[in-house]
Amino acid sequence: MPEILATLDDRGALDGMPFQPEMIRFCGQRVRVFRCLDKIYDYGRTRNMRRLSGCVLLSTLRCDGNAHAGCQAACYLVWKAEWLRHSTQRSVTSVDGKPVDSTPIPPMVAEGTFQNGVHRCQFTELHSSSQEFGAQRWRKDLVPLLAGNYSLSAWLVAMLTRCFNDVQRRRGGLSFPTIPGVGAHLSPDTPRLSPGDRVVVRSVEEVAQTLNRSGKNRGLWFDPEMVKHCGREYLVDSRIERIIDDATGQMRLMKSPCITLRGVDASGEGLSFNAQHDPIFWRESWLKLVDDSR
Repeated sequence: MPEILATLDDRGALDGMPFQPEMIRFCGQRVRVFRCLDKIYDYGRTRNMRRLSGCVLLSTLRCDGNAHAGCQAACYLVWKAEWLRHSTQRSVTSVDGKPVDSTPIPPMVAEGTFQNGVHRCQFTELHSSSQEFGAQRWRKDLVPLLAGNYSLSAWLVAMLTRCFNDVQRRRGGLSFPTIPGVGAHLSPDTPRLSPGDRVVVRSVEEVAQTLNRSGKNRGLWFDPEMVKHCGREYLVDSRIERIIDDATGQMRLMKSPCITLRGVDASGEGLSFNAQHDPIFWRESWLKLVDDSR
């Protein structure tokens, strides 16, 4: 922990990227690097891809929102390379979820999460911790391959799919994957889902009948990336009822709770190979309980 604190500025950040209180309990643990995070999608401001440098995701380490009023977004925690070191031997680990040492947590880390009535976290600071691509636009697609985020075959499939969709868009054809014509926002009867329930994702045709003309259900868009999950069974991971707005830092209560499925993240293949791996949000009407008696 002292090594990390030495890298932080007076706002508890390095190169604009905050070190969050939720990260403290992982200090001293031995964890495998999951993805090289070379870019982010700037949700709150430009709605463009922006370049990151020296950032990685560590396997399974997500924010639990404990220091951010119980935010349930479950974002992957972003780690700067300066906060990590190669493990040459078995590291000390924390088995009780507490920090592995008694270093006092300075106010810039402990109290910097809520200032002037708004929450501050890594995802509200994505814009200030990233840069425009400029003349290095080639990095958006090539670096994820060179960094090992994708295999060559998966990368080629995604690039060919993008080329096909570009051609189809120009000629007015259907893109891949195709979502049928939307219906009139009809919601199938669905029991209230709880964590641990086994569900199957409805077919594309069934989902389409719950969408309005904008392809949304009560404000939530059905992304083409979600099509590949149709017909598959998953366990419900959680019900999302409150998240921090990346643009304003305000805690937003959802009018209709969203569902996340265990192990189902956004792959980013259709978004310049973005490696953020955000959980995909689902409406209950897009899911149905699996009959346990079959």
